[in-house]
Amino acid sequence: HGGMWNKNASPQEACRGVLLDRNFDVAWNATRQISSCSPLYPGPAPFSEVETNAVRNIFHYFGHKIVAYINVHSGTYDEKVFKGDAILYPRGYTELQTDDDKYIDLKGEVDEAMKNASFQVMSVAVDTLYNWYGKISGSSVDYASTVYGIPYALEFVMQLYQEDYTNPIQHYALTEIWNRLIDTVFTNIWKSLHVNDLRKK
Repeated sequence: HGGMWNKNASPQEACRGVLLDRNFDVAWNATRQISSCSPLYPGPAPFSEVETNAVRNIFHYFGHKIVAYINVHSGTYDEKVFKGDAILYPRGYTELQTDDDKYIDLKGEVDEAMKNASFQVMSVAVDTLYNWYGKISGSSVDYASTVYGIPYALEFVMQLYQEDYTNPIQHYALTEIWNRLIDTVFTNIWKSLHVNDLRKK
């Protein structure tokens, strides 16, 4: 599988591994038949894996204190599936978007940050999980948002690029892109929470 391996290595019926970010108990469809050899295999049941159980326990004990959850998804460049880098937000299990304007505001700030960059940016999208992947179930971002009501739930899609890609970006530029994005996201979160605190007073 090389750099394209996307699952853990737990023993399963035919092939090893579960895609952990499809193993959370939110809109999880047990009747959907997916082979354990598929890179999208969500496991035999929600929270069947020790890793997802560990994350669930953190939500259970500290969810009331968590203001932001970020799932970082990385992968190797593959021209057949490459879509660029992205910041994704709920929901993935339905095309109905969240009615929260904060993600729309975040998109505007990310677009502005990239527009003012001193380097060429290939692609940084801010969109819903559904629009990016199509309909998915069992994602940790949806679980954090839907089940525990965590105010900010995001997925960072960070993909590596081939050195001979037709429009190459050097390592330093990729680092700067994500430093800029992370700074923009966390500043946006802090401002949003600060404004909400002021409104409560």
